[in-house]
Amino acid sequence: MVSLDEPVENAWMRSQAQCECRRETHGHPGRCRRDLVWEERGQAACPGGWDAHHEGLLAAAGWEATQGCEILCAACHQQAARRPAAKGLAARCGARGPA
Repeated sequence: MVSLDEPVENAWMRSQAQCECRRETHGHPGRCRRDLVWEERGQAACPGGWDAHHEGLLAAAGWEATQGCEILCAACHQQAARRPAAKGLAARCGARGPA
């Protein structure tokens, strides 16, 4: 069985530490490409904050493949997930560098 973190790690490597969003409605032409920081996952208040956006989430035996996982900066992830923007988050921003 595939680890739940493996698709995210694979997608992170594919993204080259940049937002993969290509949604026209997010206000950027083409791919967003905002620089991201591995240690700032889930930390929307950090400049390199990001999260994994999952399409077709879990298969019965675990994660399907990296194809269903997209690395998005915090702003694009909030829009893609249709969540309100994070306000007043007290987040610790980690050092730069992949895991």
